[in-house]
Amino acid sequence: ALNRAQKLMIEHGLTAADFDLLEIGESVTDAILSKAVKPPEYFTYLVAVVCRVMGVKSYFKPRDGQVIFIGRDERCSIAVYAYEVLARQIKADRLAYIRGLSRRMLAKNRTARADRFCEAWVGAIFSLLEAMSLSDREKAAIEAYQQKSGVVPLKARASRNVRGSNDAENSGWCAGRNAYLRHGVGGRSAPATSLIGT
Repeated sequence: ALNRAQKLMIEHGLTAADFDLLEIGESVTDAILSKAVKPPEYFTYLVAVVCRVMGVKSYFKPRDGQVIFIGRDERCSIAVYAYEVLARQIKADRLAYIRGLSRRMLAKNRTARADRFCEAWVGAIFSLLEAMSLSDREKAAIEAYQQKSGVVPLKARASRNVRGSNDAENSGWCAGRNAYLRHGVGGRSAPATSLIGT
């Protein structure tokens, strides 16, 4: 059987890497924090944290308003769940923070402070989560999948430095430390238990 399989692989020009690609898939979420072609950095930070923690990669489709996670199917599903839960929380915390700022403050300064708040929020989240490691084989398969898909890297908009940035960052850090991520309901719960740090 092994000899037959090897002959078929040679006959069809397949390698072991091609079989690794079969384990790689995508999961899509429409729960984005910004539809801008150049979204704020905190959005890309949040996606990067989810990718690091879940052991996946991602890309963004601004026209469709989607974030796509690439990796092993079960990790992608958990990444979408984690991202959507955290995106809802950061959105609500950002809104509450903005409402607490003076209405006399210029809108661009409120936005800049809120961006700093969110960046610190994401930093606090990362300190609470445990990262899953990717094997070299998984990394290679994901990179091959990305090249095959023609993924283009996302460029983010840096937050402005504004008076009160430090206060915004401190508030964001505290709010992020209070964020939570519970186990998913559908599917296997074993991988989700490793999301929460001790």
